[in-house]
Amino acid sequence: AFCFKVIRQKIEKLKKIAQADEVEVWCEDVDNFRLHLPLPSLYKGQRASMLRPLLLKDAKDYLRRTHNAQRSYGMETDDSVNIRAYEELEKGNIPIISSFDKDSTQADGIYILNENKKDPKPELMPELGELTFEKTKGVKGTGLKFLCFQWLWGDPSDNYKGSELANAGFGNKSAYDLLVDCKSVKECLEVVVSKYKEWYPEPFEYKAWNAELVKADWKFLMRLYFKCAYMKRSRDDNSEPDWLFKKYSVVIE
Repeated sequence: AFCFKVIRQKIEKLKKIAQADEVEVWCEDVDNFRLHLPLPSLYKGQRASMLRPLLLKDAKDYLRRTHNAQRSYGMETDDSVNIRAYEELEKGNIPIISSFDKDSTQADGIYILNENKKDPKPELMPELGELTFEKTKGVKGTGLKFLCFQWLWGDPSDNYKGSELANAGFGNKSAYDLLVDCKSVKECLEVVVSKYKEWYPEPFEYKAWNAELVKADWKFLMRLYFKCAYMKRSRDDNSEPDWLFKKYSVVIE
C-alpha cells in the first residue's frame, strides 16, 4: 500500500510540474530487439544476476490497473516513449518526457523533466547539445552530441562498448575529448565514422554472445552499436544511422 501511495504521489507531482493536460504511463518491455543483436556480449546480459525490487511486478500491475500503463513490444520502453513524444510534436503539441534516464537527453526538440534535479522543470533538448565531465560522475550530456558519445564509448549499464573488439584502450574520457569541442552535428558524426574506421580497418570475423560467427567490418559495427545507443523516433524507424548522415551531409565511404 505504501509503494502504491508513493507511485500515485509521484505521478501527481510530475503532472503538476509539467502542467500536463494529458498523461501516458509506460512500463515494461517485451522482446526488445536489442536482445537479438549479434553483439560480442549480450545486451544487458550482466543484469541477469542482479537483484530486482521485490515489489516490481506489483508496481507494474498497479500502474496498468490504475493508470492504463502500456507495454512496449519489440523495443525498450524508452523507444516507445520517444516515439510518442515525436508523434505529439508532429501534431503541434508540447510533449514532455518524464525521465532521469540518460538516453532520453538525446531527443532533440523534446522537453525532458528530470525529477532528480534540485529544481526539476521541463528542459528543451538542443539539437547539437553538450558534454560535461566529472571524475566522480563521469560524462553527462544532451542532444545528438551525447548520442555520438554513447555510440563511441558505449554504455556499461547496457553491456555494450564500441571498441570492444578493437583491443583499444578507449574510455569515457577518450570519447569525451574527441567530441566535446565539436561545433556541429556533422563534425560529431565525422568523428564517429573516423574512429570506427581506425578501430576496424580490415574485415574480420568474431563470435557473438550466442556463439554465432559474424563477418564484420567498420561499417557493420558502426551500425550495430548505433542500434544500441539510439532511441527510435517513429514506429517504422529501423534504427539505422542513414537519416543522420543524409541530414547532415556526411559521406560514408
